Amino acid sequence: MFEWLGEALGSIIAAVGQLAAAIWNGVSGALDGFFDGLSRGVGLQNADWLAWLLLAFGLYLIYAGLRDLFQRIILGGLIKFLIGCALMTYVVS
Repeated sequence: MFEWLGEALGSIIAAVGQLAAAIWNGVSGALDGFFDGLSRGVGLQNADWLAWLLLAFGLYLIYAGLRDLFQRIILGGLIKFLIGCALMTYVVS
């Protein structure tokens, strides 16, 4: 008697699941394409998570070094800036 109701509810749940999977695959593909293009643009040879982490940390050190230099903290700013540049050079080359 209620078999048709269960079948209809099951097909609705299956359609929602398929829609969620399609959206997830589209977002996943878009993010993969974005990070592949970004890694080619930056010049990363092996774009694994460690390379991205080192790249972000190098950018942070360069920013912090420049900020310190503008605040007239010369020695600390130069050290941060040079370490950041060396790290960026290592990651990109």
